Amino acid sequence: MRLGGRLAAAIEVLEDIGRRHRPVADALRDWGLSHRFAGGGDRAAIGNIVYDALRRLAPFEQQRA
Repeated sequence: MRLGGRLAAAIEVLEDIGRRHRPVADALRDWGLSHRFAGGGDRAAIGNIVYDALRRLAPFEQQRA
């Protein structure tokens, strides 16, 4: 999977987390189960992108609260 595909998958997972208010690990696991074509390296990269995005958003979420 190329970078564009990994980014699209990470966006899909982030949207699922925001829409359904579910834990990150559950959303990543469910995405992986429904996208069997993604290999282990792709899943790890997508997980890293998702967690990096959430870490970068955390300070802004704290300011809003």
